[in-house]
Amino acid sequence: GRFWLALSLMHRGHLKAALREFQAVERVEELAWQPALYVALCTCQLKGRADSAPLLAELAVKHPQLKRTQEFHRYNTNCRASVAWPSPAPRLDTAGSGAGDRRVASALGGVA
Repeated sequence: GRFWLALSLMHRGHLKAALREFQAVERVEELAWQPALYVALCTCQLKGRADSAPLLAELAVKHPQLKRTQEFHRYNTNCRASVAWPSPAPRLDTAGSGAGDRRVASALGGVA
């Protein structure tokens, strides 16, 4: 259950919480390499390529079959471009120019 919770959190943009959940299931034998891959992808989004590259390299050593897949090569080459995460929702604050009000109203189909 925690792995699926982590996937859900990741795809909703809650990367820190997802990272914690993926890390909690990294040693679950049945999941093999999946949690480690998602730890690397979350790390890429949170901290950048420099921090995620060693994780992907270690994954490739532990699970060499992954190197035969196009997706793994794409993640390893450029994690940010290859992951196509949805953008986080705009902030709902109203400070400043009122742009927050306009974005929220637009998202809801109205006019601010």
